[in-house]
Amino acid sequence: MFRLVVFWIALIRIDPWLLTSQKISLKAAVRHLPGAGWAMASNAYLFLTRRFEKDQAHIEEMIEYYANSRHAYQLLLFPEGTDKDYRATEKSRQFALKQGLVHYSYVLHPRTTGFTIMLRKMRQVGYIKTIYDVTVAYADTIVQSEFELVINGSCPKNIHFHVSKVDIDSLPENDDELTAQWLINRWKLKETKLAQFYHSDDVQHRAFKINSNYDEVFTLTTKSFMIYGAVVIFWIITSIFLMYAFLFYPSQYLLVILTITIFLGSQFLLGGFEHIAIQAAKNTSLYAFRYRKAEKEHLALSSDFSLSSSSKELLKK
Repeated sequence: MFRLVVFWIALIRIDPWLLTSQKISLKAAVRHLPGAGWAMASNAYLFLTRRFEKDQAHIEEMIEYYANSRHAYQLLLFPEGTDKDYRATEKSRQFALKQGLVHYSYVLHPRTTGFTIMLRKMRQVGYIKTIYDVTVAYADTIVQSEFELVINGSCPKNIHFHVSKVDIDSLPENDDELTAQWLINRWKLKETKLAQFYHSDDVQHRAFKINSNYDEVFTLTTKSFMIYGAVVIFWIITSIFLMYAFLFYPSQYLLVILTITIFLGSQFLLGGFEHIAIQAAKNTSLYAFRYRKAEKEHLALSSDFSLSSSSKELLKK
């Protein structure tokens, strides 16, 4: 979750409106977190179980929902699947040893299946033009968990983002194996970039080596500081008001019970609150029209992917 917070901070500095159009791919377990997880489900985030058959159907359903909504959403994906802590690093090392791959020091080997499914489906529905490859480096302090942030007060003061814009037409098409290899090659480049970044012992002068002249520092201006301060004050006052209402107005308990019932019920009966949004959208006449139209338009296109790597394995069996 700390990586998400860092990424959100970067988006706020670049353009606050980017936060309103972002969808995130997360572990399915996060959906069950009271409060935060329920809010993410309400915002129709993409939750994955790491079970191929179930995830593939869910990914395709969610991307169809995003596309038919006619909103230009951004889908944030962490192909590594988890934070780079000691346990994850050891699992990645064992995987590399088993597969005959090079063990990385600064990144984990990416999981390619989810990426290839997403890219294939987004191409089918015409919902992608660009991939932004983001590499994050912490010049001074690397925080592994929220525990270190809250309990120990560990917080990086200097964070660098290397963003590469990749046109979707430059990626392999109609071949999942080549698409997966493209992602693997990007991770090799990330390892090299991060190795160069951390090579210097002078934390104040650590920086990515870039080939272009475009290098921008998003500083905290007085106007931005005032806006952020106003937002913090607003939420402090709102939180105090809600706690007061909860403690001194017993009827609020009924609202809490109703909220818990709705979210827990949606998780057990439908698999998550985001499915309520999908079903509600499908029941609207405009969405249903777009959905049927998209099915007809992409029926022939879908057949072009029948010999993708996953289908080849099925044919072999």
